[in-house]
Amino acid sequence: MFVTKALARLTMFAGLMALPNAIPTVVYAQQAVTVGATDIGGTVAGASGPEAGVWVIAETTELPTKFARIVVTDDQGRYLIPDLPTASYSVWVRGYGLVDSSKLIAKPGQLLNHTAVPAPNEAAAAHYYPAIYWYAMMKIPLAREFGGKSDIPEKLTQTDWLKQMKNIGCIGCHQIGQEATRTIPAAFGKFDSGEAAWMRRVQSGQSGEQMTNQLAGNFGGVPFKYLGDWTDRVAKGELPKSKPARPQGVERNIVITSWEWSTPDKYLHDLISSDRRNPTVNAYGPLYGSPEYSTDNMPILDPKTNKVSFFKMPVADPEMPESLGPGHAASVKPLEPSAYWDDRKLWDTRANNHNSMFDEKGRLWLSATVRGMDNPAFCKQGSDHPSAKLFPLEKSARQVAMLDPKTMKYSFINTCFATHHLQFGYDANDTLWLSGTGPVAGWINTKMFDETGDAAKSQGWSPFVLDTSGNGKRDDYVEPNAPLDPNKDKRRVIKFAESREYGIVPSIKMASGSGSRRLYDLENVCEFALALHLLKTGLRSQVIGQAIRDLRKKEKLSAKLELVGTELQKLKLVIARDTEPGRPPNKNRDRLISFQEGGDNLSEVIAQTFCNSMGGPDLILIPIGRTFSDLKDQLYRLRSEWAMENL
Repeated sequence: MFVTKALARLTMFAGLMALPNAIPTVVYAQQAVTVGATDIGGTVAGASGPEAGVWVIAETTELPTKFARIVVTDDQGRYLIPDLPTASYSVWVRGYGLVDSSKLIAKPGQLLNHTAVPAPNEAAAAHYYPAIYWYAMMKIPLAREFGGKSDIPEKLTQTDWLKQMKNIGCIGCHQIGQEATRTIPAAFGKFDSGEAAWMRRVQSGQSGEQMTNQLAGNFGGVPFKYLGDWTDRVAKGELPKSKPARPQGVERNIVITSWEWSTPDKYLHDLISSDRRNPTVNAYGPLYGSPEYSTDNMPILDPKTNKVSFFKMPVADPEMPESLGPGHAASVKPLEPSAYWDDRKLWDTRANNHNSMFDEKGRLWLSATVRGMDNPAFCKQGSDHPSAKLFPLEKSARQVAMLDPKTMKYSFINTCFATHHLQFGYDANDTLWLSGTGPVAGWINTKMFDETGDAAKSQGWSPFVLDTSGNGKRDDYVEPNAPLDPNKDKRRVIKFAESREYGIVPSIKMASGSGSRRLYDLENVCEFALALHLLKTGLRSQVIGQAIRDLRKKEKLSAKLELVGTELQKLKLVIARDTEPGRPPNKNRDRLISFQEGGDNLSEVIAQTFCNSMGGPDLILIPIGRTFSDLKDQLYRLRSEWAMENL
């Protein structure tokens, strides 16, 4: 399933559809399409014969909400749109190299043949290209322009730029490259340059302040030049250099169903249909939308009846301010008028439901605001709450709520930590883990909440602490900006803004409270050292996991590693290079491992080496005869250094 944030539309990719070869109802090139009472089917042909790999779209407004179902033609131009609700449908053909055909009216049970319409020119054909083909025309600053060598802020790297432009920035909310973004709306007026047009564009609406602060502030205004250059070239007639291929193979078997829900002036950030741990939960049941900053009205779609309803999410304090303005990603009022909605204030949420998750009982748990930003007393300094004693919290912008669809009862879970994404663990307490929790990791013991209804008692949080003392346990710690203390650990701040704590996924093998999560479920630092080195060689994670399991069983590692072919050769080369006698440190490598002696038996080399040494920032020479316990403290220290460099 996929939901765009720009449109309140739900699209479902249903199972694989195979066209039958049976009863000859419609004949084209001596092939047939069988059409049932709830289907629309036929053929698509052009001047040169059957049109393969084009879409046939059936759309109707006669159902409770706008509905469309889309299929793809096979090699012989045949199509079948299955299982349609009773209604009259507009049916037409769309495909690469074509322009949309005339819309024909049909009802389920009818045969309907179409004539494909070729695009009169390349520009007309490109109009239907996916947005990414147009967006790929955007120029990217060269690596040599970063680091203070141009007008790009010195602290930014090319990786930072790429993340902003294609991962976590603009494209996270906008389908950049579609017609609305590759052109400048006339409503904005006339500009001397594309750069100036983009400066005005990003100020539009209630996200204008956030967009402007990011591009003009953090990125020094430089992206406006590149965005303007892109749309200027598009306006002059430049087209994408690459052309998309039509669907091939099993891609032609996908059936897409699309519903429009919510309202045109709102957006959907997310939706949920089931519990990912048990996908039979809520089978064939309603789908629940998360409208985030746009509204408190949660849209609910029943895919069986095609009906949309709304549930207004309440807050515990009805007098609280809207979840807009400082501390939020949306403003109370538009910074500048929108090209489509002028200066109207469209977003008015308090609940601010970012996303939701089903539990195994079919209840909906939401990251949602339940009160103002100031935390209750049990969260703050002086509270006897165990987590508050360790790390008190003063504010949180979003908390947790729970909706029981059977009764539509909405419960508030007043968390001290902020929330963003949420995921259930696999433990007996059905722990709900949250991201976007600021300086701490936060969780809810949902079993305890069910038993007691006590939100304070059922939640916990902890700062992120790195074991820099190397003793394998948590100690007193120094603050993030303080120098290391050999007798203490160090608190770390996970940088949410850089997308390093954007989400959280509990390990299926980790029960809540069983200890810290470790790389590849590692049981000791020897395994950590092995996994780290294997990661550097480029081996697949599955191979690394198998190597660790073999190490635990004290089996021959070479027997398993030989199954990976070229990857084994790569590993041998790395080991041979690192064990070359007298080889000086290579400053281009982050870490090196060296031995005073070696052997031809790969399994012995790996087992002995990784249980005796792990390279640090400088070359380390350790005799193979040293035991693992002798080097335990050193390995812990090296693990901490590695973790700090990679946070």
